[in-house]
Amino acid sequence: MANNQLSPCKWPPFLGPIDLNMCIFKVLVFIALISMFPQVAFSTIYIRQDGVATISSTTGCNNVASAVNLEDYNRSDHDNSEIVCLCREGGRFTSKLKPRAHSTIYNGDCDGNFLNAQFKVENDDAIVTNYKDNLIFKNIDILSIADRKAGINIQDGSDNTQVAKCNIDDLFAALPSFGIKVYLGDANDGNTVGTYIHHSTFRLNPLSEGIRFSHHSSIYQNTYGNTRIIDNYIINSKYAIRHYLSPESRPNVMSNDLRAFNIKINSNRIHKTLRSAIDHAIGVVGNSQINRNVITDCGDAETPSVNCIQLHWVDRMLIRGNVVDGTNTSKCDGATLIFDWTDKNDLHISTNNEASYNIFMNGNAACGSKGIAIWKGKNNFIHDNFILNFTGPGIKLSNDNSTDNVFSKNKIFNVKDCFKLSDPLSRIGVPESTWVENLCLGASSKGFKVLHGSMEPIAEDNIIYDAVEGNDVELDSSNEVYNVN
Repeated sequence: MANNQLSPCKWPPFLGPIDLNMCIFKVLVFIALISMFPQVAFSTIYIRQDGVATISSTTGCNNVASAVNLEDYNRSDHDNSEIVCLCREGGRFTSKLKPRAHSTIYNGDCDGNFLNAQFKVENDDAIVTNYKDNLIFKNIDILSIADRKAGINIQDGSDNTQVAKCNIDDLFAALPSFGIKVYLGDANDGNTVGTYIHHSTFRLNPLSEGIRFSHHSSIYQNTYGNTRIIDNYIINSKYAIRHYLSPESRPNVMSNDLRAFNIKINSNRIHKTLRSAIDHAIGVVGNSQINRNVITDCGDAETPSVNCIQLHWVDRMLIRGNVVDGTNTSKCDGATLIFDWTDKNDLHISTNNEASYNIFMNGNAACGSKGIAIWKGKNNFIHDNFILNFTGPGIKLSNDNSTDNVFSKNKIFNVKDCFKLSDPLSRIGVPESTWVENLCLGASSKGFKVLHGSMEPIAEDNIIYDAVEGNDVELDSSNEVYNVN
């Protein structure tokens, strides 16, 4: 090689051949850039109920000397990300788990043998997030919940908490308790975002709630968002999934419009609730979904005013492809799906929502359970739903605030009235509404029932077959009416 010839540099390959000095310079720059970004280093810690090791010397689950106990783990301080193996080998955990650091994974089945770690904690939450972010809890069994406590308590300020493949049981509670509680209070100023609960099972009792988001902040303008509740099984609860609005936070939420946002409740199975299966009391806004859930035995024949999917002050929510079989209540006021207001305030009604391709069956009440009801709502689009076997109306529109709602291609079978405008309790008529290409078959009373000065609906191309008492409105020739009696 000639003395004045430049030496080629082949590393890194994407830099191409360059002279040696330039190669060294660029490598140094590359190393400097890499060092600017924090590197997440995960250490592994093993915890047994009966462990005796120090936290820095854990090596496995096999014996007491290779794992730390939970009390010592909770007392230690740590800032690094961790993988924590919760060992079943030492027996059930009887103390509360309090995460020490952000970005920690708690795995109750580190060896993949499908035997989850078990918690049974008296008089306290089993797991509390301790105001930490980016926590993952998976493969954990919580065998009972203390009265008025939670299996997992996600505290305000704990963002991006994930609960996966966990089993939470509370079969014999004497007082109310919660499978998972996401608590938002005045301890931190900021939203609680990114909660993801999936592929978990809750076996509870009629005093317990499965998943509760509980808003108690009276000072800060905070709320919930980017929440996903996906593919869970919740059996035998008071409420399965609930957004609760406390009295102390109500004025704050109402005046500052602190509704939850981007909430997705999809593909869950819910069986046997005393009250609502899904209840949004806090209000929800923007890009939210209740899709493909299967709900059976919602409510109770001795429980008043049960609405299975209760939506207060929701905007732009999609409710699609759900199957609900059995909505029961002891009074006239009950529905499988209801769009409602909050705080009895006409500014806080349900708007711009879509309910479509749902199957609602078997609503029973002493004097009439409804399939779909809009109590106070406007610009909602209700279409392509199948509603069967209700003791009240298939679809009911109530109150003079309920404007510009459209009902299309719904199929209503074996109900009292297929389409009801206003109701005897409100004594108020409803504005004009649009009903297009709906099918009514076998109403024991009327096809269209219109009360208390409600405006006649815009009704086009509907088919009403065998409504025993006919209709309360004169339908034009685009509609087909068949009465065989």
